Amino acid sequence: MKINQKLIVALLIALLFGTMLYPVSSFENIIVIKIDDDFDSRINFFMKLGHMPSLSACIVKNDSVVWSDSYGFYDLKQKKSASQNTVYMVGSISKMFTALAIMQLYEKGLFDLDDNISKYLPFHISNPKYPEVNITFRMLLAHQSSLADSSISLFLIFSLLGYPYNWFNEFLKPGGKIYNPRNWMDYPPGEDQEYSSLGYEILGYLVEKISNQTFQSYCENNIFDPLDMNSSSFYISDFNINIIAIPYYWLMGKYIKLPFYENRNYAAGGLKSTIRDLSHFLIVHLNDGIYNNTRLLNKSTIDIMQIIQYPNGSDGFAWKFRKFSDGRTYLTHNGTIPGYHSRVSIFPQDRIGIIFLYNQNNNIFVRENIRFIGKIEKYAFLKVEELLYEKGYSFKQ
Repeated sequence: MKINQKLIVALLIALLFGTMLYPVSSFENIIVIKIDDDFDSRINFFMKLGHMPSLSACIVKNDSVVWSDSYGFYDLKQKKSASQNTVYMVGSISKMFTALAIMQLYEKGLFDLDDNISKYLPFHISNPKYPEVNITFRMLLAHQSSLADSSISLFLIFSLLGYPYNWFNEFLKPGGKIYNPRNWMDYPPGEDQEYSSLGYEILGYLVEKISNQTFQSYCENNIFDPLDMNSSSFYISDFNINIIAIPYYWLMGKYIKLPFYENRNYAAGGLKSTIRDLSHFLIVHLNDGIYNNTRLLNKSTIDIMQIIQYPNGSDGFAWKFRKFSDGRTYLTHNGTIPGYHSRVSIFPQDRIGIIFLYNQNNNIFVRENIRFIGKIEKYAFLKVEELLYEKGYSFKQ
């Protein structure tokens, strides 16, 4: 892969100009990079360009991990090197586990994907602007429910303040004690796509009501244990704090350390895991539902999850369809949460899957104010994905 020289020069000038605004000591823990054709050097270059203190990544082909490595420091002050055992918060990658849990219950015949979800809840949910239109499991899974994202309200009310799932009725129904009309879009369910973390939290509640287990217990018993995901949990208290990557955001040339925090929106964004554990999950999606001779889902169910569900959308079940740099279609999902970023992608035609995790995310701070910074970070993020795919493709079939 040849890097566009003019673009690199422009980005280096931007980086050089940026370093004039703050002490050089702020970069003392960052990897020194050399730009050449070596894979690790290019990864390190884009890590610095994208302000990634550490990065853990893996490549899966068919039913096995063909490459895995970690770079940088997950604790800059203590210079602790990242490893395959470093724990990251993975944000919205959690939704992929929620979709898997729902589809396991679907395989048991406990509901149909086009059933009205209100049949399985202790209260009725519908868009108050279109009360006659049912909201179905399929709509929630493919972000077609007409629920808005409402990420900030969701975090404040159900994570920070700790309201239980059964308060969704008060949150979504006109006249409810914490009702917000902005939770609903201005079109009927099934007519358009709107990414919604709120929709996936409702799916988490449906897992609880249908399985008669807490969402966390269900995932532990039916997903984490069969997949040997021994370093994955929704609870930060389950980990040795010293192996969790410190969350950072990058601002004005400095890495600002954030405190560790618990995201109690478990079904939408609360999972903590390692690159090794997540590779086991990815194998399920590349190997027709099987990991290490253990079947998690039927192939036909995996196939359902990996197709676009609505003609007006671009999503499967917790998979987004995107165009790669060479024009081919692939499936992907991001995890974006303060202090962390993650990416899971599969290229079905090549049976290649990639994952990478890193511990910096300043989108919430710079999205509206420093667009140039955001574009550079996005460019670096996508180049890391491209490098990993190219390396995966280089392995023999």
